[in-house]
Amino acid sequence: MAGTEGGREGAGGGRRRRTVRLQDRYSGLDRFLHRFAFGAIRLQKALSDVEDRLYAGRLSAVEIQRPVFVTALPRAGTTLLLEILASLRLFAAHTYRNMPFVLLPLLWRALSSRFHVPGVVAERAHGDGVAIGFDSPEAFEEVVWRAFWPEKYLDDRLVTWTAADRDAAGDFEAFFRSHVAKMIALQAFREPADPTPGTVRYLSKNNANISRIPKVVRLFPDAVVLVPFRNPLDHAASLLRQHLRFRQVHEAEPFTRRYMADLGHLEFGANLRPVDFDGWLRREDLERTHTADFWLRYWCAAYGHVLANAGDRVVLVDYDSLCVDPARVLRGVGAAIGITGAAGSELEAAAHRLRAPTRYPAAPAVHPSVLDAASSLHRELRTRSSAG
Repeated sequence: MAGTEGGREGAGGGRRRRTVRLQDRYSGLDRFLHRFAFGAIRLQKALSDVEDRLYAGRLSAVEIQRPVFVTALPRAGTTLLLEILASLRLFAAHTYRNMPFVLLPLLWRALSSRFHVPGVVAERAHGDGVAIGFDSPEAFEEVVWRAFWPEKYLDDRLVTWTAADRDAAGDFEAFFRSHVAKMIALQAFREPADPTPGTVRYLSKNNANISRIPKVVRLFPDAVVLVPFRNPLDHAASLLRQHLRFRQVHEAEPFTRRYMADLGHLEFGANLRPVDFDGWLRREDLERTHTADFWLRYWCAAYGHVLANAGDRVVLVDYDSLCVDPARVLRGVGAAIGITGAAGSELEAAAHRLRAPTRYPAAPAVHPSVLDAASSLHRELRTRSSAG
């Protein structure tokens, strides 16, 4: 695990990994497969029924118990939590080897395993020092949601979900539970020495799930939803910096833009479609995404929505405390998600991988009333945080 901003300790004595453009990591064949796979989502959905039948024996042994969903606005530490938790063998998470046939995890693994190659580790497109390879966990779950809820993805924004929302055909809930079971089976049966299906738990990192927490909890009543938060001014500054970076990247690298859009990564750059939490987003706001004020308003809308929907399955994690006092906060995270014994000790031992968070030298220019609202929300988040 490597990094700069985000509380990660740099690998190799603080040296940054070599940055490789996303489009340069993919051969012509890889790009063709990507275009084919994401142009054939309906076919993937249909083939999933075949997958169900082919692997019925394996899937019958799977129990979906206490899944963990990590979600927040980007730049809040979701990738960090994903990487730390995914390093424990008891969790099953998406990795880059699930690409591009994300809806067919078992079939694609069976087909692609004969071409299995070790992943070359390089810095991801965000330019934040996070090193990735084929076996790195990543946020691919959004592909499943987009396949069933096109009406939630408007041209300029995402619409929030409610617990009672149902997709047009009524197929999503069964499909998603089956997909989670397949991810667990993929992990549990990878090697004979790996855990049994009854002990493996699904782990998701999906920033867009912050728009549908009630729906996630209704689907999995015993789930734990981890929502990290950070100092709002630092968070807004980080969001703005990443958005401006990706505006340049998407203009220069069309494949990167399409790749991220296909995955449902709509958080930055030319792909930006903010979540319209409780109707906060006005059309004129979309003309101000180059300002910190926009991102702080977005922060207020997002975390105000989280607090309004934070039932007993939601665990708020103070990211700044996690970076400053990682052993204590990781211990709290472990308790919240039911990790004890040797796994709990392994989780707490990951504390050495963190360092103090980045502080920006100057506060961004924001409206005083927005800053007051953000400060008040931040205090409430810290008060209600049960992990950090």
